[in-house]
Amino acid sequence: MRRGGPPEISIKPLSRYVRQSMEKQVKKLFDLLVLPVVVAFLVSNVCGASPWTSPPIASAGGPYVVLFPSGHDLVFDGSDSMDPDMSFGDTIVNYLWNVEALTLGESSSRRLIISPYDLASMIAGYYGFLVIANPLTGQPRYSVALTVRDTTGLTHTALTSLTFYGDYDPPPSVSTSPTGLLLGLGLLVGRAFRRRHGQRGQIRGNRGSRAPSGEEATGSEVSH
Repeated sequence: MRRGGPPEISIKPLSRYVRQSMEKQVKKLFDLLVLPVVVAFLVSNVCGASPWTSPPIASAGGPYVVLFPSGHDLVFDGSDSMDPDMSFGDTIVNYLWNVEALTLGESSSRRLIISPYDLASMIAGYYGFLVIANPLTGQPRYSVALTVRDTTGLTHTALTSLTFYGDYDPPPSVSTSPTGLLLGLGLLVGRAFRRRHGQRGQIRGNRGSRAPSGEEATGSEVSH
């Protein structure tokens, strides 16, 4: 301390404290983020073992409800499914949807979009009938299962429900494709052509003609 003036303040202890604090934070980040990745890389490449040991976690969404008559597609949504080993590069690669024992579809997409009438037709065709729930109790319901599979082949299944309400009246199957329309038009034209020429042949055949024995053959009279 100098006489007759303000005391001197040393900033060295403060700078040393800040530096040490920053070093500790960097070490924590290294231990939390970098070190696990390095260890996983060494284990998978040097030892030949996979560091991805946690199975994925499926989320089937729902519960799903169909109210007939319905003009909206039904969306089975598994977007909330996740993989705990995502930080190591492990991801979900396959989504499999089932209603009871009926398989609806399997793909890499998280969502399955289907027409309610197509879904009802598939279920009715598989089981022989479609169950419509009681509007008061909400029963019975179908069980819906989503099974997800990750990069390493590990799987997990989640369950939800599917309920049908209302009067199910399946629409007639009418082809609206150009090929279907052309085929239908061709069948109509062909039927009209055969009908017209078939009537002409019948009229000609009903007229009188000579019999092989020389006797005059008689035919039924055709009224016009």
